[in-house]
Amino acid sequence: MLSGVVLGSRRSAVLGGGLLDDGEPFEDVGPGAAAPAGPVTASIRWIQWSVAPLGALMAGVTANVIGLHATILLGVVGLTLSVLFLYLSPLLAMALRRPTQPAVPF
Repeated sequence: MLSGVVLGSRRSAVLGGGLLDDGEPFEDVGPGAAAPAGPVTASIRWIQWSVAPLGALMAGVTANVIGLHATILLGVVGLTLSVLFLYLSPLLAMALRRPTQPAVPF
């Protein structure tokens, strides 16, 4: 749940919009305009909530086949490997080089 709050806040900061917005959605429409945060958030949530039942089904089948403790261990190893993969990938360096404020074209 906390990761959803952090990711949603980061997404709003990058895409614009949110509680501190001036209330004028889609003001800057054009090639250089930022994407509205609402449709992006809705799409991400739709994908997450659509895949969650499949993950629960796979976890249940795996627990029946190899046992509960082995399934939990498999999940821990999978999460650890995914974090390690992202940490070692060039994405971290790209995120650290990216400016926090986007350039405003004149």
